[in-house]
Amino acid sequence: MYTTINMYIFIYLLIHIYTYVFIYIQVPPWATGPALITVGAMMMRGLVDIKWGNYGEVQILQSQLAPKCTTPKYSRTHP
Repeated sequence: MYTTINMYIFIYLLIHIYTYVFIYIQVPPWATGPALITVGAMMMRGLVDIKWGNYGEVQILQSQLAPKCTTPKYSRTHP
């Protein structure tokens, strides 16, 4: 059953890739740079609202971001 579902998903994605690839080719690489910079600036807008003098608020921010930025290290003794 899963093989059939995977096959249908693969065919669906393949059809859509070949359908939209011609649209993606039309956008030149130099045109994507300003859009990426604009989106990055919009994402950085939230950093202005953080009260950097309040250590409690910064500590909450660090506790939320630190687990997402690190990956678990597995010990070498594990079989």
